[in-house]
Amino acid sequence: MVARVLGAVGLWLGPSARLMQSGPDNPEGFFENLDMVRFADELLGRFEGGWDTPPDFPDNWERSELAREFGVQAHSILESIANTAEAHPGWGWKDPRCSLVLPFWRGLIVDLKIIACVRHPAAVARSLHKRGTHSPVFSHRLWEQYNTHIRAHASDAGVLVTDYDNWIQDPRTELDRVLLFLGWDLAQGARDKAAGEVMSSLRHHEIEDEDWLLENDRAAIADLYHELQALARVPAPSTTLPCVSPIGVNDPAPDPHNSMELLLRHRGVELMAEVEAHRYRNLWYRVGSTIDFTQAGNVQLYQQGDWTPASEGGTWSLGTRARLRLDLVGAHGESLRLSARLKPILSGRLQTIINGQVAADFTLESEQMNYISFVIPQESMSGLPRLEVEFRIDQSCSPKQLGMSDDQRPLGIFFNWLSIENLN
Repeated sequence: MVARVLGAVGLWLGPSARLMQSGPDNPEGFFENLDMVRFADELLGRFEGGWDTPPDFPDNWERSELAREFGVQAHSILESIANTAEAHPGWGWKDPRCSLVLPFWRGLIVDLKIIACVRHPAAVARSLHKRGTHSPVFSHRLWEQYNTHIRAHASDAGVLVTDYDNWIQDPRTELDRVLLFLGWDLAQGARDKAAGEVMSSLRHHEIEDEDWLLENDRAAIADLYHELQALARVPAPSTTLPCVSPIGVNDPAPDPHNSMELLLRHRGVELMAEVEAHRYRNLWYRVGSTIDFTQAGNVQLYQQGDWTPASEGGTWSLGTRARLRLDLVGAHGESLRLSARLKPILSGRLQTIINGQVAADFTLESEQMNYISFVIPQESMSGLPRLEVEFRIDQSCSPKQLGMSDDQRPLGIFFNWLSIENLN
């Protein structure tokens, strides 16, 4: 239900053809992206589990080579959803299995917003039993496993717990709470339409706490449920999703001062540029591939710090430092080689630092592109799958200072491409 309401106010869940169809037990639809469902099932399966038999994940499993391989697959699926979002204010997906693998998703997408919907344990158990799949005892235990994972992250920034019962009892208040968390400002007409999506008929079972306690002598589950209920009453922090401005969505009575059309007319190009720049951050880098700094490239996935917008030939860093973050996948062997084509704004020394340690020094000319290549020292790797790469020069300079143009930005290093490869 929550996914359907958010879809009604503009959250893009993917093309309708890729969403799970309705069924007898959920006639309004499941709103789950089939590609994400298959991906989640495969991810759980590779860790010897499934949606109804959650895996016993090893410590730091989300940093494993296997998880990094799945990160590449996830990137492709997420991109297919995001690339079809068009004028929607935001995009996302619904999948209860995400509760089991939150460290994976939070490591993959920076500034990820997670909305965790909690339902009464007995209501979930009866819903599963109605489908003829599991016994009540099994379903209660499954509820506990899923919601224990949610509780482990529920107090973190970027996570909001919402109670199914709150939507039934006061949909407008709960909608406002979720919209505040997302940073969306909707016109009243759009809010009314979304609140109307909540139907009491969706609440298949009315269960009071007293019935639950009499029916099930499971104090730990009851305590967990009440703890999550309390978190669902905490006011939502006011946050803003990257590149989302206050807008009116699906408003039956459009306000010319608060409409998607007005937003796109004045900020369309800027908005789409911001979407591309912030859609994915710190994604996995496959060793052997090329990071392209040109306008049609992919460098925005890995940039840290300040950079100019990409041009046809490449991208300038701003200031004396150029920083990239690469979470490696496909690294093997004992050594890696970093190669790049670049030039500084002023001739002089270029120092390269990997994970806080100096890895190489070069003297470069500013009049032409320079090719550099060096083996990353083992002591810089420290067994970590992540590379924090920094290029440092002694001095930045603006084109205006050089008499080249009126551009006053302090340019540092111009990059065309960069790659890392395995050495046998």
